[in-house]
Amino acid sequence: MGATVNGAGSASSQSMMAGTLSIKTAKGIKNRVVAEKSSSKPKKRLNYNYRDISGQLIRAKKSQSAAMVTARAQSKLAVLSRSAASGQYSKKEIANAIAHARRMVRCAQQKTRNLREEEMEQRSHEKETSARDQQRRNEAKRRIAQKERKIECKIAAKEIQENSRNKRRRNEMMKKRLMHRSQERAKMNEADMKYIKGQMDRDDGEEHYSPLGDSAVLDLSMEAAALAEIQRLDQERQQIEAQIEAEIAAEIAMESGSDGSGSMASLPSQSTAAQSAPVEAASVDVAL
Repeated sequence: MGATVNGAGSASSQSMMAGTLSIKTAKGIKNRVVAEKSSSKPKKRLNYNYRDISGQLIRAKKSQSAAMVTARAQSKLAVLSRSAASGQYSKKEIANAIAHARRMVRCAQQKTRNLREEEMEQRSHEKETSARDQQRRNEAKRRIAQKERKIECKIAAKEIQENSRNKRRRNEMMKKRLMHRSQERAKMNEADMKYIKGQMDRDDGEEHYSPLGDSAVLDLSMEAAALAEIQRLDQERQQIEAQIEAEIAAEIAMESGSDGSGSMASLPSQSTAAQSAPVEAASVDVAL
């Protein structure tokens, strides 16, 4: 009985183990079939343009543009990674594309860094150049202003010298005019005095032969008339000379200033004093 039971139990356990093995074998076969079906299914063609990122990098001229290209390369790398996880593409093809995309990301990052460095150097160079240009402009302005001041000083000095020469020339001309007028007046007074003296000498000579007693009265009247004529001529000449001296003084006051007028004012007094001498001499001659 016991043997029979034991024999029956072993038979049932063997049947259960055989069923488990058959289930596991069926699942493995099913998995293999699914794997074979999936492997036999055709893969999709990967749409990856390897020249896209490189062309954008070549066209990028500024760091901002290179940074945008770097972001696009990183985005494309993420898309390729998701495509590889889907299993719809060839492993070799997707791996090659991912490796190229990573290289493009590194190239884009490198160009971004290089462009930023170049732009910083360019800005620094422009600042230095601008500072040097501004310094040169300031130096040029300073030199131009200095030259202008020198030229103005030279022009002012030349104008002062020219004005001094003109003043001296005018003063010399005025002095010469006064000297000429004085000489002319002295000659005229001398001529008049000689004429009057000659007349008086003639009258004195005729007095010795005049039998009339009225000759003395005639001589006195002629002397009085001669003196009156001398005084009239002297007054006329003095008026003319005073008018000339006034015109000269006005010209000097307008053109040369107070220094010229003061120096010229002394000349008329000297000429007047010099011219008064012939009149006194004439009166003495007449009295004789």
